[in-house]
Amino acid sequence: MARNGFEPIFFQGHASKDASPYVRLSLESKLTLELSPDHYLRLVNPHGELETHVLAKDAAVGMRLAVSAEAEAEAEVKTATVLQVERTVLAGAYNPYTTSGTIIVNGIEVSCHSSWFLEGVTSAAATPLLYQQLLAPLRALYSVAPGLVKSFCAKFDGDSRPMSELGLRQIVGSLASIASA
Repeated sequence: MARNGFEPIFFQGHASKDASPYVRLSLESKLTLELSPDHYLRLVNPHGELETHVLAKDAAVGMRLAVSAEAEAEAEVKTATVLQVERTVLAGAYNPYTTSGTIIVNGIEVSCHSSWFLEGVTSAAATPLLYQQLLAPLRALYSVAPGLVKSFCAKFDGDSRPMSELGLRQIVGSLASIASA
């Protein structure tokens, strides 16, 4: 789910059932968010407007996140403040991508993006926006040939490695085999 309702997941960055490290954020209104340390949070101002991005491993008490209207009984509540940050280990690690680059997890708006290859090259504030632009060709392909993108993703079903750990040769080879089919 995204801010404007449900939208399709067009790409899966990784999917693993293995135990993985997580950051657990406890927010106002008894909301809880658990995400990988390398996943980007969307920090907002009191009006719910995007201010910047930070990696979950850098989350701190007092940061403000956007809350989906469905998560609150009162529609005017648009943000929640982080009250506690904990480290934990949970089963499973999934990284779905929507066309907007945003998903709602436990009623909290988060970025679809996680660390890949721009960390240390650009600021954390800009990195998810750049990743969103870099995925524009894949989103465009999905809009005209969703089956092709799904076939590409299916090539990696059962591989618990994130796409960022796959070699370029393996990715290009998979694309070539789909194109020739």
